This record gives sequence, structure tokens and C-alpha cells, in this order.
Amino acid sequence: MVQAMRAFLEFYYIARRDVHDTHSLKALEDTLQQFHHHREIFRTSGVHANGFNLPRQHSLIHYIKLIWAYGAPNGLCSSITESKHIKAMKEPWRRSIRCSLRTSTSISLQLLVLILLSTVCWRAHVYRRFGNESIVCFLIIC
Repeated sequence: MVQAMRAFLEFYYIARRDVHDTHSLKALEDTLQQFHHHREIFRTSGVHANGFNLPRQHSLIHYIKLIWAYGAPNGLCSSITESKHIKAMKEPWRRSIRCSLRTSTSISLQLLVLILLSTVCWRAHVYRRFGNESIVCFLIIC
């Protein structure tokens, strides 16, 4: 178990490097293979009968290919995109009537866009009519 966690942490530390070369990518591939080999202890010892599966563990197999294609991730975390997904999809779904995912979510997002556009138009109208000072006062009040 300790060897599996060691291999996982080593993979993590190598992947977070700012610069990668063929040696670091080979080390990344080797530590990933070690992790997949050693993680079976969780299944055989009965700790996790269905296998050991960390969140987002499947994405590890794509790291080497993606680093070759796009360069070092520089600490990019997939939870950033997950938080955007929650804001863009899950929250509108929770506010909707939940009859159809696509329809409910798109209507909710359209309403949010209309509110945003009306706010922008109102601010532009205030700016044209009263000048820059009212915008500053409005932003301070909000």
C-alpha cells in the first residue's frame, strides 16, 4: 500500500514540473506503471474489494500524451473546470423545474444572460446620461 501511494505521489510531483523532457516523461510513465501494479494490493487485501480508484484517476493515463501535445500543465488543476461546470450546468439545473435537462438548463442560462445584458445596458445608459461619476457611485453602492 505504501509503495502504491509512493508511486502515485512521485507521479504527481513529476507531472507538476515546469519543464519536461524525454527523461521526465519516461519517469512519469514508469511511476504510472508502478502505481497501477502496486494498487492491486488494495483489492487483494480486501481494503477495497472493487479496486482502488481515486477521483480523476483515469485521467492519469492521458497525462503523458497531453504533455507531449500541449506542454507542462504547470500546476493546472481539473477542479477549476469542474467548478465552472458546476456554475454553468448544475446550478441552473437546480434552479429549474427539472423536466428536461437540456431545455431547463438552456432556459435558465438564457435568463441569466438577459439579466447580465440588461445590467450592462443600464450601466451604459447611466454612463451616457450622467457621465463617469455615476458609474463609480453605482459600483461603490453595489
